[in-house]
Amino acid sequence: MKITLSAKLEREESIYNLKHCCIKEFNDLKPDAVSVCAYTDDAELSGPANLAVLEFVPFGEWGRAEEGVAYNLPTSSFEFNLISIGL
Repeated sequence: MKITLSAKLEREESIYNLKHCCIKEFNDLKPDAVSVCAYTDDAELSGPANLAVLEFVPFGEWGRAEEGVAYNLPTSSFEFNLISIGL
């Protein structure tokens, strides 16, 4: 998922928005894992994320994504991984 955030947001506000998007996507679609790429509102969306990437994955490891909903893991088994680029 790609989102655009205002470059004027504080770090905590940006992280809150990233987490909100991850959880909403997870609850709506029940994927095995979620990754949200965040861009500032003045960034080119076709390139790599310039603000952050937040993952919501089983046991905090993207390599274990297939264990997610496919194995009916509870959400307590999922962890956030923040890859901060511009935060």
